[in-house]
Amino acid sequence: VSLTSLEGVYDESMFDHFDAIVCAGRHHMDEFAVLGQRRGWRGKVLLPVGYPKLDGQRCALAASSDHPLEGATTVVFAPTHAYYVNQSYSVLGRYGEQLIEKVLGAGMRLIFRPHVESWRDQDRPVVEHIVARFSGVEGFELDRSANYFSSYARSDMMLTDVSGTGFTFAFTFGRPALFFAPQAEVEEGKSGIQFECRDNIGLVVRDVDHLVERLQLTKRHELFLQVRIEELRDYLLFNPMTSERYFVEHVDALMNGCYPSDWRVV
Repeated sequence: VSLTSLEGVYDESMFDHFDAIVCAGRHHMDEFAVLGQRRGWRGKVLLPVGYPKLDGQRCALAASSDHPLEGATTVVFAPTHAYYVNQSYSVLGRYGEQLIEKVLGAGMRLIFRPHVESWRDQDRPVVEHIVARFSGVEGFELDRSANYFSSYARSDMMLTDVSGTGFTFAFTFGRPALFFAPQAEVEEGKSGIQFECRDNIGLVVRDVDHLVERLQLTKRHELFLQVRIEELRDYLLFNPMTSERYFVEHVDALMNGCYPSDWRVV
């Protein structure tokens, strides 16, 4: 379902009742193995497949005419959908309006792409307030489309929080993501790529006042970050650009219980 690691994103019980888990990368195989020991799993199969959604987007990019807009830097703001597990890291409600104000005030363009669930739960009043305030403001664009591909393709970089979409954006387009994480203390002791690998695909910013400075720094170092992004993507993920084919070719092994040696049973 995502490229992120598990901690701070998922409730541990969410994976208890599945027979098999398709893993996007090395991090998932290791983390699910540890989680399985804690949860007392017996016989759950971990498949090193990769991430078909990402592969599909990379194929779409090769055929797309969308590209970053000329002129001012374009930032797509895609905050995570907050719920009881990740609410300590979600920034939309507390900081969303300030972040947008800072980006637009610096003369940058901003595409606001709230999570689809944020339009119909506790985040809805926040989203509607932001849209009402900034609609018509030069440089502001709202994206409510069913597919975010065009908005991402037209952006120079992403601004997000703990969401896995930062990794999806970086790994698809080779462009950096900036992670706004104002509460460093709640991240202490946390593991996973959304805490440990953010500097491989962009930068972390801890307060609103340093946002523009960090965005500008990210833009200046985009070529260096592009190399780091590609290195992490190619190391981390299984079967790049062939994940769907891998699953199809191995589905009989899953059904028959004749698992390849690189699968894990936990």
